[in-house]
Amino acid sequence: INSYSEIDTKMKEPSKNKELKLTATYYTSTYYALMKKNKKDLKLKESDQVDLFYRSCFLFCIQIMFNMVLFLYSGMQFNFIRKTEVCVSLFFTVLMLHLTCLPIARDGIGMMKYVVVHNDEFTHPISAFILGFFAMITMIIAEVVNISNSQNKKTVADAIAGFIGFKIIIDLPKIYMDSMEEFKPKNLVGKLTLKMSRRNPDRPKMQSDWFFNSLFVVFNVFYKSLFFYFIPFATILYPMVKSLEGNVA
Repeated sequence: INSYSEIDTKMKEPSKNKELKLTATYYTSTYYALMKKNKKDLKLKESDQVDLFYRSCFLFCIQIMFNMVLFLYSGMQFNFIRKTEVCVSLFFTVLMLHLTCLPIARDGIGMMKYVVVHNDEFTHPISAFILGFFAMITMIIAEVVNISNSQNKKTVADAIAGFIGFKIIIDLPKIYMDSMEEFKPKNLVGKLTLKMSRRNPDRPKMQSDWFFNSLFVVFNVFYKSLFFYFIPFATILYPMVKSLEGNVA
């Protein structure tokens, strides 16, 4: 009986592990460089890790700045009456941008979760969590600003041009990473294996664990319940509601 129970236990153990796949960007590359094992393998100094993190902060500031400029430029001027071809173009350009944002936002969620569960694998777990936050929050802001900016589009060409501009802003961390020759951390990016549950009481706790755990839960719920499914429809929702005013009792 004991032998069978041991076999059952061993068979169940692999199912507890969960793999998280990350795409290679400057944020995820820096994230991997903050791991203790990778620091040793790449022979990184403390100053090297700090430099990578500060460069990530600089990229984040550039992304936010561009988004804010575009938001102020758009002026939230809603056009409630549009030609059919413009409405269709806006919906599909927003949808395409959303599909571009999803993998990066998913990377951010995975990065934050892995730090919360396995913070002992990082030299600076809080900095690693912030990198995941950068990846997620930039996608949320980009989507909101794109929806705002799309409201004043009057032609199909304007809708397509707006999509191209936002695509460049979203891909900025990857573009910057690809511009660097012999950037070794990017070769490390791949899969992360969660060896225990986030709810496991025996998992290692990081500084201010309750705060970072709660922040992850908020972003995770938002991503799964709202961000993943409904963002593309927001570009037509408000004009549709306004068009119904006075027509529906």
